[in-house]
Amino acid sequence: MEFSFSYNGRTYNNIADGAPIVSNGDIIGIEIWKPDVFGGVLHFDWNNNCAYIVPSGTDIFYDNNTCQYNSAGPIDSSRIYTCQSGGRQNYTICNCQQKDDAFTGAIHETCTVSGSFALVLINNAGNTKSIMGRLKLFNLIR
Repeated sequence: MEFSFSYNGRTYNNIADGAPIVSNGDIIGIEIWKPDVFGGVLHFDWNNNCAYIVPSGTDIFYDNNTCQYNSAGPIDSSRIYTCQSGGRQNYTICNCQQKDDAFTGAIHETCTVSGSFALVLINNAGNTKSIMGRLKLFNLIR
């Protein structure tokens, strides 16, 4: 897997910083685990264009269908960032091959998936965070 993103003029290339969210052989979003950069964990659900940062040390729960959050306790709302504009994403699927599962004997298809994403997050004080990134997964089971 390859994963990178750019924020504030710096590019991060460590795959331990983030990853795509995969469901049923499709990429449905990304997560970036850089609390030292964003002040929390960034989630971007591509299915409904819901992006947000869960601030470190908080008990915030998001409903990805409505992109609304609930907090288990008081929180400084200026620490909450949500999608301001269009989170954009795209990906392509190529190099698909049929493979036998060594354990079950079932045949499945594996593919290489490449893509990019961009989004702007905003808090209630009007501060924004612009993030762009790229990803590539090899042998994704479809």
